[in-house]
Amino acid sequence: ISHLLRNLEFFIKRSGTWCAMTVLNILNERSEFSILCEGFIRGHKVQSTRGQVSIRILRYYVIKAAVSFVKFFLPLLGKDNRMGNNNPYPPQPSPIGDGVSNSHPELVSGSHLVQQQVKHNANFLKRTYSPIHLFTHSLKKRAAFTLAEVLITLGIIGVVAAMTMPALIQKYKIQEYVSKLNKFYTVISNAYIRAKQDNGDISGWNLVNYQSSASDEEDFLYYILPYMNVVKFCGKKSLGCFPDTAYKSIGSISYGYNINNATHYSKALLNDGSSIASLTFDNSCDNGVNDNQDAGCAHLRFDVNGVAPPNILGVDLFTFVVYKDRIVPAGISGVLDSDYYINRGDACTAQVIYEKNMDYIKDDKCEIYE
Repeated sequence: ISHLLRNLEFFIKRSGTWCAMTVLNILNERSEFSILCEGFIRGHKVQSTRGQVSIRILRYYVIKAAVSFVKFFLPLLGKDNRMGNNNPYPPQPSPIGDGVSNSHPELVSGSHLVQQQVKHNANFLKRTYSPIHLFTHSLKKRAAFTLAEVLITLGIIGVVAAMTMPALIQKYKIQEYVSKLNKFYTVISNAYIRAKQDNGDISGWNLVNYQSSASDEEDFLYYILPYMNVVKFCGKKSLGCFPDTAYKSIGSISYGYNINNATHYSKALLNDGSSIASLTFDNSCDNGVNDNQDAGCAHLRFDVNGVAPPNILGVDLFTFVVYKDRIVPAGISGVLDSDYYINRGDACTAQVIYEKNMDYIKDDKCEIYE
């Protein structure tokens, strides 16, 4: 196209004089222009010398323009089968799929060299055109994962999950235990306040020491349960509120006490699946038991998940102490803070309540909350 335009531009510039003369004489019937056209069409000579020169110029540039037109458009039409192998204009390769012809090295640019390299790459996905869908293409090689790649990926995911899931599950359970224990502490404290409002001070309750033949009506839990959501009251003889297996100790002291089979524990199952048991002393709440420490009026045992495992003291089983004015978690300074309770796990309750963590599980020993 550029070659054709250059020829046309040259033709217009050189024929400027001829065009001006033609316009000036166009009004004459037998002007030089009419003689020129008549001579060009009929192919015979004209008498005007100026007309003969114009005819020669016109023929030269018309023929040159036609040749340029043929040279440009004929390669685009492809090889003509009727011309046989002597076709002087063979079809040029398409730069889309087959690279660029290197018959003219001076015309090959950097991008063309890249396309030629891509042409010889076996992994390059060539674009093939369908005769039905002219503007669509299909890939000879479809991009997909092999079976080996999928299996390797699944194996890596499985290994990572096996390494991380136990830690995540344990962390979730710990957070659940901490949340349930704090919720129970709020519920039992409010229930104790309401029980005292209806029944008076605890010194007036009919509480009998667990070491005697006390009945269910003479236990601390009997007075407190009407203000809590209870599913089942097991009393001191019925089973099912706590696990039948013995609880283990988190620390160094062996602990294998079975609350469910203990006839001196009053027991109940709450509506959230947790369990509560009370070990009642008496209504005087004086000293004299458990290594000469102030034992309070009663001890409460709370299992955050009921009969479900792990059933370990300090992990899912926690201890509270009942006093005349309030209920406090074991492990506060002065409340079940001896080495016996620390090593067994009773004294871990305060750390979970106030610090909201169970970091002591790592070294099997909780700390006293000051």
